[in-house]
Amino acid sequence: MAVQKMDTGAEGGKERRKKIAQVREANERQRKKHRRMRLDSWGRMVVEVIVG
Repeated sequence: MAVQKMDTGAEGGKERRKKIAQVREANERQRKKHRRMRLDSWGRMVVEVIVG
């Protein structure tokens, strides 16, 4: 019984770890996109998205 619980716990942990890794990757991707706001010659707000 206890061993079975440990097994399911390990599997759940593996899944959770995978999910955490995916979320971390998504966050990294978001961080790589820099948003720079500036004003153009007409005084309008221009949002530049720099990827890299």
